[in-house]
Amino acid sequence: MVQLVKPARNHSSRREQWRLLLLILPLGLVILLMARIRDPQTADRINRFFAPIKPRPVVAGSPAPNVRTEPRDLFPGIRREPLASIKDNTYFRNSETQAWFHFFDVLQRTPLEQISSAHGVEVDYTQLIDQPETYRGRLVSIKGTVRQVTRQTPAPNDLGIDSYDRVVIQPADGVPWPIFVYCLEMDADRPERSALMGSVQVTGLFFKNLSYSWQDGLGTAPVLVSRSLNYSESTTGAPNNSIRAPIVTDDWTDVERQDESKQHPPTKESAEQAASFRDVLKLAGWSAERLAQFDDSQALSVDQRPEAVELLRRLRSFDSSSLEEWAHKDAASHVLANPAEFRGELIRLSGRVTAVTKHRLHAEDAERLEMPAYFGCAFELDDAEPVTVLATRVPRAWLQMHAPNEPATAKALLLKRPSNDSPAEAVWLAKEVAWHPSEAKEPFVSFGESLLGRLGMDVGLLDNIRSRGRIRSAEREAFYQMLDAAGRIGPQQLVRFAEGNLAAIEEKWRAEERQIENDETKLWLRLMTTVGADWSFPLNVFALPFEDLSTFERKLAGLHQRRMLAREVRKRADEGRYSVAPLFNDPDSQIGQLIVVDGAARRVVRVDVGSRPEAEGPSDVARRFGIDQYYEMEVFTDDSQNYPLVFCVRELPAGFPTGSSIHIPIRVAGFFFKDWLYHPRGSGLGDAAGGRGQYAPLLIGRAPLVLAIEHSGKDTSQLVFGVLFVAALGGIWAVAAWFARGDRRFRESVLAERFSLPPGQSLNEINLSPVDEPMKK
Repeated sequence: MVQLVKPARNHSSRREQWRLLLLILPLGLVILLMARIRDPQTADRINRFFAPIKPRPVVAGSPAPNVRTEPRDLFPGIRREPLASIKDNTYFRNSETQAWFHFFDVLQRTPLEQISSAHGVEVDYTQLIDQPETYRGRLVSIKGTVRQVTRQTPAPNDLGIDSYDRVVIQPADGVPWPIFVYCLEMDADRPERSALMGSVQVTGLFFKNLSYSWQDGLGTAPVLVSRSLNYSESTTGAPNNSIRAPIVTDDWTDVERQDESKQHPPTKESAEQAASFRDVLKLAGWSAERLAQFDDSQALSVDQRPEAVELLRRLRSFDSSSLEEWAHKDAASHVLANPAEFRGELIRLSGRVTAVTKHRLHAEDAERLEMPAYFGCAFELDDAEPVTVLATRVPRAWLQMHAPNEPATAKALLLKRPSNDSPAEAVWLAKEVAWHPSEAKEPFVSFGESLLGRLGMDVGLLDNIRSRGRIRSAEREAFYQMLDAAGRIGPQQLVRFAEGNLAAIEEKWRAEERQIENDETKLWLRLMTTVGADWSFPLNVFALPFEDLSTFERKLAGLHQRRMLAREVRKRADEGRYSVAPLFNDPDSQIGQLIVVDGAARRVVRVDVGSRPEAEGPSDVARRFGIDQYYEMEVFTDDSQNYPLVFCVRELPAGFPTGSSIHIPIRVAGFFFKDWLYHPRGSGLGDAAGGRGQYAPLLIGRAPLVLAIEHSGKDTSQLVFGVLFVAALGGIWAVAAWFARGDRRFRESVLAERFSLPPGQSLNEINLSPVDEPMKK
C-alpha cells in the first residue's frame, strides 16, 4: 500500500512567499499607522475629515480648559492665611517675614520624634520647582549632598532664634541646581564646617522657590525649613563646583524700619542716583567752571573738541537706567533760551535725524578713551531749531542710508548755545541716539521693527544682539524695552498685525529665492573661468587646489540650504502660516521680526523682576517700565520638530496654568529677540557639570490666546486608529485561516483515514508480545 505523506513546504516557492507577505503586510500597516498617528498634523487632518475643527481664541478673561487645582493637606499647625503672602521665583520679601517665622514656630513646637515619624513626601528638585503650590506648607523629604554651610542671622523675632544655618544641598538625582535648607539644629558631633559635608536626607517644610544670583546670572532654588539633618553616611563629600551656588546673601532687609539708615548706610551708587546729574558730573571732575569753558559766544572750536570727547566718554560710562532717572522733560526750546540755568543737566530731546557723520579718533586716543569713534547727528527738534548732537552710538542702519530722515530721541547734555547772530547750531552730547522708526523700509527696517519703534522702543538697541548664546549684559536694555513695547499693544491686535504681514514675508523670500539662483549662476561661471571653459571642464575641476574646491563646495551647499529654507517659508505662507525654520537656521536676519504661531504650551514659569537682590524695594525695571513679572513659556509647533520656542509674555489669560506638566493649545504672536542658549531646568545640563545647553528661539509678546477645539464627539483620530488596528488584526487572522485550510483538509482526508482504528475496535484490544515490552529480552 502506498503511504501518503505530506511533502515538506518549499519556503522558496512563490506561493509560500505570497503567504508570508500577506501575513507581514497588515502588521507593517499597523506599525506605519502607529508612527503616523503621532504626528499632530496627521491627526489634525483626520479630525478635519470626519468633524471639521474650528480653532478660535478664547475671549480674554475666560478660564483655560482642563485647569484643575488639587487639594492639599498642610502640616499640622500651619495656617493658610500667612501662605498668601508668599511669592515664588522672587527674593525674600519683607511681606513674607510673618510666614517665615510661622514655619519655624511650628517646627519648634512640634516634637522631633513626631516630625521624624511623619515621613514627609519624598520629592526631587523638579517637583518642587514645578508645583510649589502643591507642596507649600507640607512636610517633604529630599536626599542629596551638602555642598555649603553658612551661619545666618535672622531678622528680629519673638521666637528666640538668633541664628540658623543655611545648607546648600545638591540633589541626589544629579540636578546641578541647589536646594536651600534653613536648619535650626546642626550636628553637634561635627564641630568643623568641613565635617558637615556629606550625604544627607532632610525632612522639612517647603517654603518657596527662591530667585538668587549665581556666577552666570539668576537661578531658582527650593527653600525648606528644617529642624535637623540626617546624615546617611559618615564619609564627607568633597566640594563640588558643579552646583550653582549663590553669590549674594539672601536674608531679609527690613526697609520699613525707621533706623534703616543706621543698619544699611547708603552706598555711593545710591547716593549718585539720588543726586542730580549736575552733582554727579561735579563728583566726576566736571565742575561748573570746567563746563564754562564751552562758552556760548562761538561755535565748537578745534581746541574744544578734545574736551568735548572727554565729556562724551564720561556720559558713555553711565548705564541707561541711571540716565533715564536723571533726564528732565523740559522743552528743548526753554532750555535753549536759558542755557546757563540748565548747564550740566540732562534733557530729553525729540525730533528727526537727517544726517550722520562718523568721526574717527587717533589710535592713541581711541585706546585711552576706549572709544574708536563718535558720531555727529543733524537733529531737527520737534519744538526748537535744528541742533547737532554728538553721540557715542547711533543705529547701524543710519550709516547705510543715503539720506536718513528718521524719528529719534536722546537724553542729552547741552554743551554750548551759540549766540542768535551766529550761524552755528547748538551742540549737545548724548551717550546714544534712540531710533523709533514708524514705517517699514527693507532692508533697513522690517515690519516688526517699525511696529516696535511706534510702540516706543529704541530699535537701534537691536544692533547689540548676538544670537547663539546667552543673554549678555549689553542686551539687557533691549530685552526690557522690547518687553515694555509688547505690553503697549493688545494680544489679538498683535496677532492681526502679524497675519497681515504674512504676504510681505512670502514676497520677501520669493525675492530671496531669485537672488539665490543668480548667486549660483555667478558661482558656476566663476568656477568655469578658473578651470577653463572647454570640453574637459568636469575633469579640470578636480585639478583645482583643495582650498579652492572646498570653498566652492561650501558656498554651493550654503546656497542650497538657503533655497530649501526659502521654499519652506513660502510653502507655509501659502497655507496661511508662519514657518519657524528661519528662527532656527537664520536667526541673525530675523531679529525684530514679528510672527504668530499656533502650538502647544508645555511649560510656563513666572519670572519676578520687580525686586532687587541687594535690598528691598522696586528694581530699575519696575521703576522705569512698571514690569514686576513676566512669564517664560515653552511652545511646540507642528514644524518645530519637537524643539521649543521660548516666549516671554507680559501676562497670561485668567486661569492659565503654570508648571512643566501642561499641554494647552495656544496662538501667540511675538517679536524675535535671539537664538538663546539655555539649560532646561531640571535637565542636568549645566556648564559646570560638563553638559551642553540647547538653543531655542527667544521671542517676546503680550499674551497667548487659548485655542478651543470645536468638534462633535471625541478625538476622531483615535477612533480611526482603533478601527484600522482592529481591521488589520482581522486581516491577519483571515489570511492565516485561509492558508491553514490545506493543512486541515490533509488531516481530515489522509491522516485520519490512515491512522484511525477500524470500526468497533479500541486501544484495549491491542495485543503486545513480550519482546515489545521494555527491559525484556
